[in-house]
Amino acid sequence: MDSDSSVAVQRMKELFKKCDKDGDGTISKSGLASILRKICKGANAGNIADMVNAADKNRNQVIEFSEFVECLFLSGPASDVPKLKRVSQEACLALWTVWRAVVTKCNLRGSNLAEITVSRDELVKALEGERVFIIDALKPLGDEGHQGVLNNRMAQRLQAPDTLANLRSAPEMLQQEDFVSAVWEKLEPAEKNAANQLMKRFDAQEKLSRVVLTVIKGMPLTVNTEQLRCMFDEVDADGNGLLSVKELVQVGSIDLEQAMAFHERLDAQKDGMIDFKDLMQVVSLGCDVKQGLKGMFAASLEAE
Repeated sequence: MDSDSSVAVQRMKELFKKCDKDGDGTISKSGLASILRKICKGANAGNIADMVNAADKNRNQVIEFSEFVECLFLSGPASDVPKLKRVSQEACLALWTVWRAVVTKCNLRGSNLAEITVSRDELVKALEGERVFIIDALKPLGDEGHQGVLNNRMAQRLQAPDTLANLRSAPEMLQQEDFVSAVWEKLEPAEKNAANQLMKRFDAQEKLSRVVLTVIKGMPLTVNTEQLRCMFDEVDADGNGLLSVKELVQVGSIDLEQAMAFHERLDAQKDGMIDFKDLMQVVSLGCDVKQGLKGMFAASLEAE
């Protein structure tokens, strides 16, 4: 897998493809319900039905890829969903994806994507050129149907005269929050902050996904405990200090079955949750759990 591609997005697409039985780019509502029953422990039939119906945004009785992503990978507990009103979580994911592509294009590195500074001139140059850069950056999210429409809207927003004017008048060096403010200038400060926080979570999910994938492949880690703690806290959507199966699936580095097995193996208290101490088991050198996970996922990793 290309090191510059999003591990989480690729896994989303793989899971969706497995569920898309006839290859028409959609999955049935019953197919989504089956997944939700596995990862939403304690949810009853009514809860599952409500989640499935809420996922079908355009009411066409099937689940498209963008709806699948929002239901499984963007949504959290009602109390945790960032207070977004004028922009969607899908739009935040798209904007984060473009920001990440710009940072990569500029050959910049850093442990926190939101805090990396990008030259204003380099950013404007990347966005005002051929639209193909933006479309290619968004392509991993999907480029057909509803997602294709969203991608084109984001490209139009990023290349709009007012957006480019805002960027040209921005500080000489910009961070993610400056980018958000330039693109969505009319958002209230609280919503801009919510968008930034959501984009930080996407970044944490992406980083933790690479940590998990590195561990199960038996490769050496390049993150320290403090960095892992920050990732864990961002991915912990409801802030309860524990990771549920759904939150682990949202990390995206392993498929549904692997996530369930991974979660069960690390769940020391067998209470359906893993805490930071449980997660640290797999990053400790010489840990038996790490060897067990390598064996558990050997077949699927070889298949890749």
